[in-house]
Amino acid sequence: MSPKREISARDFVADLRFSGFSNRQLMEKYRLTERELEFIFKKLVAVKAINPSELNERSAPADPALYPEMPSDFRISIRDELDFPLPVYEKDFPDERGLVLNVSTMGLGVKGIEASVGEIKTLVIPAHELFHINLIEVEGQCRWATRESLSGVFSAGFEIINVVSGSLEELQMMIRSIPLEDRVAMRKKL
Repeated sequence: MSPKREISARDFVADLRFSGFSNRQLMEKYRLTERELEFIFKKLVAVKAINPSELNERSAPADPALYPEMPSDFRISIRDELDFPLPVYEKDFPDERGLVLNVSTMGLGVKGIEASVGEIKTLVIPAHELFHINLIEVEGQCRWATRESLSGVFSAGFEIINVVSGSLEELQMMIRSIPLEDRVAMRKKL
């Protein structure tokens, strides 16, 4: 039996939260298997050292035999899908607005902004127009992009590289707090 390794929860959470380590980087630094990484994530959530939303965009282990009950497209935590209009625009083109499709602490899905995979854009979410929070400005790298064949409208997914101003976490909390009847009223504005 191999001796137990001790991993500082404080250091691990700092690497996850502030250093932005990927799953692979965490596994390398702490010499973990996918199963061990998943175990640590679950433990940290259970003891409330991290919030499940902090694990956005992180994939489940590649080996489905480890967790047969999980669907293959499972994501460890939730993206907040928007079913109401939340504008977004490129910093240099404030009059050309698109819509946020989903938001997480790690990324944004947007519609109506043209982008190419690998391209870095500064995106602005004027959340202050709808909520009592600050305008949000992020630098994001396009990870996927599509164009609807009939309408020609672009949709793209951006990995957040840097939050320049505002707070995506605060935005997510506001989105989650909106009652269903208010969402329906906001959706009618589309």
